[in-house]
Amino acid sequence: MANNLGEVVGITGDMYPPSLYSGGEIQLLGNFQGIAYDINDLGQIVGYATRDYDSSYGPFLYSGGAMQELAFPGAAFSVGAATGINNNGDVVGWVGGFDAASEPIALGVFLYSAGTMQIIDDAFSGTFAINNHRQIAGHFTNGGFLYSDGAVQPPPTQPGAHAYRGIAINDRGGVVGTMDVGTSHSNYHAFLYRD
Repeated sequence: MANNLGEVVGITGDMYPPSLYSGGEIQLLGNFQGIAYDINDLGQIVGYATRDYDSSYGPFLYSGGAMQELAFPGAAFSVGAATGINNNGDVVGWVGGFDAASEPIALGVFLYSAGTMQIIDDAFSGTFAINNHRQIAGHFTNGGFLYSDGAVQPPPTQPGAHAYRGIAINDRGGVVGTMDVGTSHSNYHAFLYRD
């Protein structure tokens, strides 16, 4: 993904460290494996990264030259990925938080805002993007693709369509994504949702 300043994030090289391309140079965000998924206009970056102490991976926020793991409160460890960030620093993604006995205490789509991590939907398949009005595009438990004003937007009534996945959203609430059409679960079509 890229921001409005032309900075691009992703992965680089054989070991796949999260990376930033800015000012004609590639900067590695660490010496671990992972992916940088999104960057806002303030240069804050989100993604997932492996940990030093085990082979699992968790969501991160990279800001001001420092990497912060986005762990669920009370969790001994978390797995997941941060997939979107807006210009207010609100972060979305999916997370599984587990206690010391590896029992789940929080699973699903998360919103990290103003230092607080919260589960907004118990789908574990993910969310992808957030706009500057805190509308979230993703894949939610009821098959919806848009989270807005505290509720999941039900999918539109397209004949035979199901499994909507919002991939990106703009500040006007326009969503693009995919939907399955038919019964094979492999007949994907693109969609644009607006107004």
